[in-house]
Amino acid sequence: MAFKEHLKRIVDNADGAIAAVVMGFDGIAIESYDRPAAAEAGLDTATMGIELAGLFGQVRNVINNVDSGTFKEISISTDKILAVARIMNGEYFVAVVLRADGNFGKARYLLRVVTPALEQEF
Repeated sequence: MAFKEHLKRIVDNADGAIAAVVMGFDGIAIESYDRPAAAEAGLDTATMGIELAGLFGQVRNVINNVDSGTFKEISISTDKILAVARIMNGEYFVAVVLRADGNFGKARYLLRVVTPALEQEF
């Protein structure tokens, strides 16, 4: 199964999910999947992914500097969206973006279940 099918599985099965991406910490997207609702909401997932990669890289550095364990997951909540990302390895993460009223718990569950399959694609 290719990256896009895994991302589609996450987006299609988490209520309110509108996009998912596999991206490197360098800001280069490996693959993404967007519902039409992403464009309708004015969400530029490519730009958001690049910005998140920079933020996640900084968080990873903080965690490493304070020796608080392995960076596994991060979430961001605004009045418009929820975003949650799971770190796949030292170089890549997978993130899903939901509407603010989306099913955050289901998205986290799907990320946890699908991430090992995505890792195998590398």
